Amino acid sequence: MTQNNTITLDVDGMTCTACAARIERVLHKNSKVEEASVNFPLKQAEIKSDESLNVEDLIEEIYKAGYSAKVHEEKGLQESKYREFFIPFLSLILTFVVSYLLGKGYESQANLLGIFIIMFFGQRFHISSLRNMKKLNFNMYSLISIGSLSSIIVSLLPLVGNESFIDTGGYIISFLLIGKTVEEVSIQKSISIADAIKKSVPKRIRVIRDNQEKFEDIGLVSIGDLVKVLPGEIVPIDGEVTEGETLVDESIVTGESTPIEKKNGNQVLSGSINLSNHIIIKINKIDSESTFNQIAEMVKKAQFSKPLIQNLIDKITAVFVPGIILLSFITFLVRFYLLDDNIIHALSVAISVLVIACPCALGLATPLVLYKSSILANSNGIIFKGYDILERLNAINALVFDKTGTLTTGIFKIKEISHSEHYTSEQILSFVASVEQYSNHPIARSLLLEAEESGVEVHEAMNVIETPGAGIEGLVSGKQVKVMKSINLESVETTLKILIDNKEVLIELEEELNAESYVVEDLSSRFKLSILSGDNDIKTGEFAKLLEIDDAIGNLSPEDKLKKITDLQKSFNIAYVGDGINDAPSLKQADVGIATSSSTQFARSAGDIILLRGDLDKINTIFTISENSFKRIKQNFFLALIYNISMIPTAVVGSIEPRYAALAMALSSISVVLNSTRKIKT
Repeated sequence: MTQNNTITLDVDGMTCTACAARIERVLHKNSKVEEASVNFPLKQAEIKSDESLNVEDLIEEIYKAGYSAKVHEEKGLQESKYREFFIPFLSLILTFVVSYLLGKGYESQANLLGIFIIMFFGQRFHISSLRNMKKLNFNMYSLISIGSLSSIIVSLLPLVGNESFIDTGGYIISFLLIGKTVEEVSIQKSISIADAIKKSVPKRIRVIRDNQEKFEDIGLVSIGDLVKVLPGEIVPIDGEVTEGETLVDESIVTGESTPIEKKNGNQVLSGSINLSNHIIIKINKIDSESTFNQIAEMVKKAQFSKPLIQNLIDKITAVFVPGIILLSFITFLVRFYLLDDNIIHALSVAISVLVIACPCALGLATPLVLYKSSILANSNGIIFKGYDILERLNAINALVFDKTGTLTTGIFKIKEISHSEHYTSEQILSFVASVEQYSNHPIARSLLLEAEESGVEVHEAMNVIETPGAGIEGLVSGKQVKVMKSINLESVETTLKILIDNKEVLIELEEELNAESYVVEDLSSRFKLSILSGDNDIKTGEFAKLLEIDDAIGNLSPEDKLKKITDLQKSFNIAYVGDGINDAPSLKQADVGIATSSSTQFARSAGDIILLRGDLDKINTIFTISENSFKRIKQNFFLALIYNISMIPTAVVGSIEPRYAALAMALSSISVVLNSTRKIKT
């Protein structure tokens, strides 16, 4: 069996998302490619394949499709964004010179300089267009290339005489270069934020061995090693503080802006910044599994995902470009043969149609907004696993909550342990905590906390088996201990049934509402709300009354929850909010699954959205980001479509010169970019 291999390529020559879609189709034709995703804003392709794939062959296939590619290399941040504008503005200044020369009658000199501008500064447009047209594929560069090259051909035709409009081609190239540079700088501004953070995490760390400090590569350290982190440094890897006290800034990782105190025994996360004193931490996760790297990986996967609306745009663009080329050709024929226009004017109008109809703005309408929304969500401690989730959120009209650990604190206090003639309360708690230490359930964590606070000894357990939604059992000090929920329809409290070598004991627990549960009331005006719980109906109902939720069902197994979600989906689009192993099936089944900050790894894997901090208080933020993102996308569509609807007829009737058509086209793209990069409200 071949091992999967992930390759990232930098791709040049893409003008819009339709180009990205075309490259994806080319990559998928290779039988050794398992999965391929192309990101237009990032200008990257991510390919998953078996190890027998030859990367050079893949690059050659992309080249034949009309684009260039190379293996991705990490680059330092650019020193100045203004350097990128040098070439576009040089092209524009030289074009002004061409216009001046034409006005003074120096046509030969003007033609030579104009040809240089069009062929040299516009070479990437012509190369991409030529490669694509060889395969009868047309992209946005096809319109620009045909339009600018036509100005050369017409200006050099013998039948034209001394009349030239070679400067038109120069303006087309110059304005397009300026528009593209604005796009790329705006995109890079968003991307560089994430890249800067990633690159700032140290690759060599200060490890303490035999009471001596030495630097080692982060990939070579192991769990249990001690690492020293100085003030001002970024915590390189997850660990537990073993020495020192400090304040850390976790805003990069969780979005929490307030510095957090860390002392002996506290967990510190990779990517957070040590603010005050040096600390020594014991590594408890290897680099690849660290919190920061896991978040970075999820963000990367989201960047390479594609919402359904983008597929529609790709299809429209693929048809739109050849349609405009046909319309331009028909416009020329009608004007030259039917309206008796001279060839210069007929071609000028046809070129205006080509240039002004370039749908660059349409291709930019969605990806920039989604990228901006993703960065905004990350800064608020919210991870979207894919851009399509933002789209699905807009259709949600019902929210379903797990109770324990979601609507409640998830922390249980022992109210009473029933009398036993065989064991003391301390012994019972010791047995229970010894098996529960192997579970991530909120009740298990609470019982371990109770045991720690009571000074009860926790032993090693053997043959531990946990059944999600039912209980856990294991062998402790030679005794079989089984912890189960006690089904008592008359009780509002949570009761555990404990069997120690088949001798029964009951533990009654009490739990409080989550302090953030008040947020649920604000959601009731927008969504149908439901509570599904494994606790008994009476207790679940009591919590529901406090929150004014009518639909609440208890005594549910994971299978029962899953069935209830499926039934609700017949009438509603469901978002499910949960945190435990038993919530994983429901998180996966729901239209959108939201895993809370206290979620188990199973729940995080199943969820579409992961909350890194906060829980219920982030629900409104999630939907606000989604709503405002798609409002922005609709605004972009309006800007792009109104432009094309109004300007194409203007060009067809000959009311705009090609140079101004190029300027209008560039301004259209810039307007969409600027609208996309405006701050999105949360």
